Amino acid sequence: MRQTRRAIALFLLVCSILVPLPVGARQAAANPFAELGLPELAVTITDTAIEGAPAERTAGRYVLAVTNDSTAGAPPVVSAGVGFLQPPEGMTAADLIAFFATMATGPDGGASPVASPGAAAEMEGPPPWYYEVPLAGGIYALPGETAYTVLDLAAGEWVLWAEDPTAPRPPVAITVTGEAPANQPVPEADVTITMTEMAFALDQPLAAGPQIIALTNEGQQPHFLVLATVPDGTTVDDVLQLSMTFMDPSATPPPNLSFEQMQDIANTADLSAGITNWFSVDLESGSYLLVCFVPDQETGIPHAMLGMIDVVTVP
Repeated sequence: MRQTRRAIALFLLVCSILVPLPVGARQAAANPFAELGLPELAVTITDTAIEGAPAERTAGRYVLAVTNDSTAGAPPVVSAGVGFLQPPEGMTAADLIAFFATMATGPDGGASPVASPGAAAEMEGPPPWYYEVPLAGGIYALPGETAYTVLDLAAGEWVLWAEDPTAPRPPVAITVTGEAPANQPVPEADVTITMTEMAFALDQPLAAGPQIIALTNEGQQPHFLVLATVPDGTTVDDVLQLSMTFMDPSATPPPNLSFEQMQDIANTADLSAGITNWFSVDLESGSYLLVCFVPDQETGIPHAMLGMIDVVTVP
């Protein structure tokens, strides 16, 4: 149990550490999907809770608005977010929340130790059911900001969680009933990013300026996307070499890249096979990292280490 919890914490922590951010107040962005007329599901993340989540909703397409009101700590400052998942067969939402609670506490009821650099050799992958349950996606927001994504919720019990069983924000149960309306509005995407094993495929290059991205998982395993700025000239090998310094403190970092040079632009929650989310970005010219760190179902190796990583240039 402890090894599984620490493994999940590690891959989420690696993802977060790869996208440090400068500290500072930020303004909430306007809802880029307002003209679609979709219902909004707004939640606020604090240091200790996920607030505002409704107990019930009807099935359908929603704009999920995530406001990050957590305290910005010492650098690296990272985004915080939420994702939707359904309980595995034989579990209720309450059962799953209780399961996460046992992973977040030690044998004496206190907080479990957080995964640390150099601990990777002791860890196993996520529970087997993680690769089987529906994961509807979600979004992360920077401290002081609101981020938006469009996602679909089917009927059933859902758990809205911080995607880290060690997080101090308890998951929230949401019951979704009924059937999704026919002919729901579809956001008009400027770019579609398709995730498979193990690659990102863009139907056209990213461009400078505001744009809507459709992110779809056409693979068999869960995937997520972190989109971050990197210095011009950065290569995939540079990023992988840098990430190894977290996994192994004795590893040598690349000479031209540090965590402090990377800035989070977008960070999605996990999407299971066949799921699409839509989100917006406003890009400047430069170089950008696309990466997924979900552990491979068979080997436990992060997807990035198996090729699910790319560096692209926005002219």
